[in-house]
Amino acid sequence: MTAPEDSVAARRAGQAGALWAGFAALVCAAVSRFEPVWLEEGMLVHVAERLASGEALYQDVSAFTGPFPYELLAALFRVFGPELWVARGAVVLLQSLACAAAFGLGNQAGSPWQGHGAALVVALSPLLFFPFFSIFYYVTVAVALTMLATYAAVRGQKSFVWAAVSAVVVVSVALSKQTLGLALAGTLILTWWMIGSRERRLAPLAVFLAVAVLASLGVIGIYAVRGEFTLLVKSLVEIPLSLGDNFHVSWINFWPLGELSLGHGSELLYLPWIYGTTFNFFSDTPRLLIALTQALFALPFLAVGFTLFQARAGRTPQAAWFTLAALVATMTNLYPRPDWGHLVFVLPLTMMQLWLVLGPSLVPSRGFSISWRGFIWLAGPLVLVSGLMGALILRAAVPTDWGPRIPLWSVSHQNRSLALPRVVEFLRNRVIPGEFIFVARSEPLIYHATETRNPTPYSGVIPGGLGEQEPSILQGLKLVDFVVMSEIDQPGYTYYRDELPAVQRYLERNFEIPEPFLESASDWVVVLERVADRGPAVLDLVEIEGEAKRWIRVQGIEEDGAVPPKMATVHNRRPVAFFLGEEGGGIDFVLDLPERATLEADVGFPSLKSEDFLFEHPTKALITASVSLDGGAFVPIKRWRIDSIRGSILKERHPMRRWRPIRADLSPYGGRKVRLRLEARAEAPGRPEMPEMSWLGSPRITVYGNAVRPETIPGVK
Repeated sequence: MTAPEDSVAARRAGQAGALWAGFAALVCAAVSRFEPVWLEEGMLVHVAERLASGEALYQDVSAFTGPFPYELLAALFRVFGPELWVARGAVVLLQSLACAAAFGLGNQAGSPWQGHGAALVVALSPLLFFPFFSIFYYVTVAVALTMLATYAAVRGQKSFVWAAVSAVVVVSVALSKQTLGLALAGTLILTWWMIGSRERRLAPLAVFLAVAVLASLGVIGIYAVRGEFTLLVKSLVEIPLSLGDNFHVSWINFWPLGELSLGHGSELLYLPWIYGTTFNFFSDTPRLLIALTQALFALPFLAVGFTLFQARAGRTPQAAWFTLAALVATMTNLYPRPDWGHLVFVLPLTMMQLWLVLGPSLVPSRGFSISWRGFIWLAGPLVLVSGLMGALILRAAVPTDWGPRIPLWSVSHQNRSLALPRVVEFLRNRVIPGEFIFVARSEPLIYHATETRNPTPYSGVIPGGLGEQEPSILQGLKLVDFVVMSEIDQPGYTYYRDELPAVQRYLERNFEIPEPFLESASDWVVVLERVADRGPAVLDLVEIEGEAKRWIRVQGIEEDGAVPPKMATVHNRRPVAFFLGEEGGGIDFVLDLPERATLEADVGFPSLKSEDFLFEHPTKALITASVSLDGGAFVPIKRWRIDSIRGSILKERHPMRRWRPIRADLSPYGGRKVRLRLEARAEAPGRPEMPEMSWLGSPRITVYGNAVRPETIPGVK
């Protein structure tokens, strides 16, 4: 082309890129009114609010990813105020820039039509992979910056300025998600070296390396001057390395189609988000959906393979090599946890790469009409699937009241339930802005919704990551009257009680669940409210249950009972479970009782084989505490009969909906070695159905006078 033709082409490309940026902004903005993400988005918003108020990252606030997204959002909060729309507005801007960069990459790879196809993929990503590309999250930021860095690298072959820009953006990616940034730097440098001619290789690459090193040293220098270099290394290197095993999930199998053969983890991790959150997670997954999921996981590898195959024929444009470098870098996001939430950040570049490599055969360069018809092969399916996704989102979306600071509509089952609105409303009616609360598990956006503060450095539990988090959280809990906690402490891979056993004991000793959260089935997350100190446990029977003997009774004969699978902490109590025979069962502890010993525990009614039997026929459970001395006969100390009728122990078809406290005076046996027997038996005359399992909640031995809970309670005699 002549210079004027180059100028006209550049102007048209710039106009087209701007139009695509505007379209991407509209799509992202339209999606941004839906679905708060209480963990990932909440973590970034919560930490940025704390930084905007004057706290220092890594010193006052713990994190194990780079500082760029936190500091960027904190700066925006200082200017525009700490509001959720500011965070989502920043994502809209980043998404529009990434879309413009995608158009530029496609245009550089061959023709404007390849640019249009690449831009369309990125522009529709907030719909195709909802909600991950509309929330402010460090991976969302890192992937958008990856697109910008790749475009700048392509332009950097001819321009030192663009080479320098690419270096700065690559460093920003590394400061957002360490592994992605390091991988991107390596793949871009390798690509630059392999495909560039001598005059386009050495000098621009030297500029790239020099600026990248200087930018990195500048960041390190800032932390070194502040005396926080060691803390930076710990946060960005040591903690992430320690977390690898906790988040590891086995790789998805690609064959046989329609089946998931997994070693560790759950097939739910591999299914599209929209399926799990708008349909029933626990229903039988359609084989076709599983096969589609397998195909999507295979797609990045196919894109790499097609590119290398095309390269053998010499038909791979230089820009496509750079997008391949970006794709390979983003694929590191699939390790060590290749679940759907990580795959979505790989798929846009995957689809772009396939289009840039295979698109020329679908979009001939001669004639607008022919090119337009070829473009339809990409645009048609993308628009159709995006429209379907939009319809599913709108079909599921409902307005939800999370308070004025979360003005979003809910889409997922989790957000459409009344659980989180109840938590937010309960807290907003009982705390003042700036008051300390503690969100124990994984919903840090609650701090933002309730305008409360976190007395600990942690926006969530770091599994196996920090030994000092337990004493820090214990210190912070002294300042709070309310703790937000999952009803059932059973995340995918760790238990709160295992990570922070002293914190769990403190919560049991000082907090109870308020009545409003015991009256509804929509309480997967609850509030714990401070009550009078129950006193210390001299013997925690949960901690020594492995030494206890379980037994069942069948036709008057006691037999050894199997050890039940590990059970989740439920409603702030750790269950000690045992199986039941036809005539009941129990668990025996050998204990050295202290003087003035008291047994404290909570009881829930055993689950039954037939829910219909459970509700149509009033049933009672007989709970007994007995003591044996020197291997002699067991002497009953106390019995409790517990009604299982609706409105008593069982609430709304949930056998562990609420615990009931029980106490027994063991002081006559104080100072002696005893065998303590705790047993359960159902009383259901004339009915063959019997309980399968029973459990006690956090049984413990305390010293008389420490227990403060009431003896007279509904449903317990």
